[in-house]
Amino acid sequence: MARTLLIIGPDQAKRKADLRLDNEAGALADLGGRYAIVPGNSARSEIVRRITADDDKERMPPARTGRRLTARQIDLIRRWIEQGAHWQKHWSFISLRRPPLPRVKDAAWLRNPIDAFILERHESEGLSPAPEANKTT
Repeated sequence: MARTLLIIGPDQAKRKADLRLDNEAGALADLGGRYAIVPGNSARSEIVRRITADDDKERMPPARTGRRLTARQIDLIRRWIEQGAHWQKHWSFISLRRPPLPRVKDAAWLRNPIDAFILERHESEGLSPAPEANKTT
């Protein structure tokens, strides 16, 4: 007997299946020998099978929703899985971190941290900064 997977979000009261795709643990969980997502292997990923199914009873999203994934969206999901299905928090939840300043040859030219990035690029291109202009200029 095939188990039906419904892709429903985090609201436990409304969820109709044991599948969660809104977090990594849920998306990679064992679903009785099947996995919604198998990083690096879209052919073994149940989600790819479901979004490409010919049978309307199997295909996700369900036909009754009136929604269908485009070929581009399906390809994007398939490629993401093939590339390892890497998870990351939404950018708005990631704490800002200052990148390390690059090492430069002419540190005396630097007036602020941004200058280090500009000078690094100049040096990598074989360029040197122009002399500082006088106040009138």
